[in-house]
Amino acid sequence: MELDRLYQYLKEQPRDTRWLLRKLGPDYATRIEELRDTGRPVSMTMETVAGARRLMYKADDQIPMFTQAKKKKRRRAKRAAGKLQFE
Repeated sequence: MELDRLYQYLKEQPRDTRWLLRKLGPDYATRIEELRDTGRPVSMTMETVAGARRLMYKADDQIPMFTQAKKKKRRRAKRAAGKLQFE
């Protein structure tokens, strides 16, 4: 199976290891690494499927470039008595 088609399948819905073994054979892990090497992010998560914990592979459209950090509150500089003094 070509990489574009595999990535499209993974974008449609998460696939488990059994599906990958059936479609790609025992070298499915190298195919996943090839996807990652070409810049197509693939995430792996453990999920419960049909009562069993399985490793699921899912295509991510984009890797988040920045984590969602809390916005910092801006502090205003305190002025002494509200006026600047010049000599």
